Amino acid sequence: MENYVEGKVIIITGAAGGFGRLVAQKTASLGASVVASDVNEAELEATCASISAEGGTALAVRADVTSRAEMKALAEQAVARFGAIDVMVNNAGIMPLAFFSLYSYRICQVQFGLLSSLVSSFLQK
Repeated sequence: MENYVEGKVIIITGAAGGFGRLVAQKTASLGASVVASDVNEAELEATCASISAEGGTALAVRADVTSRAEMKALAEQAVARFGAIDVMVNNAGIMPLAFFSLYSYRICQVQFGLLSSLVSSFLQK
């Protein structure tokens, strides 16, 4: 099977944990240069450290996906370091599972979670 990831520069938002961390680690293991982004700097650094420990290449950039200025800075840092952006994985979002069990009590938090995911998608355009 052909490796379509090797040599690519991939930005992954929400890379401090969960699915974002898994995608960052897997794509790096396949030879991609990963630009990992999140608002949680400590866990973001842990993601990049795990990639480096396995011989991969990763750059940690703290950025909030709801901020156009921070997303622009993220893209600029990726290009400055690696010369291009080949893939953008818009993974970041807010939706803890606890919201579902307490939905009627936390409707505002659920709405915020959905809104932040929606807004961040449009800011990428």
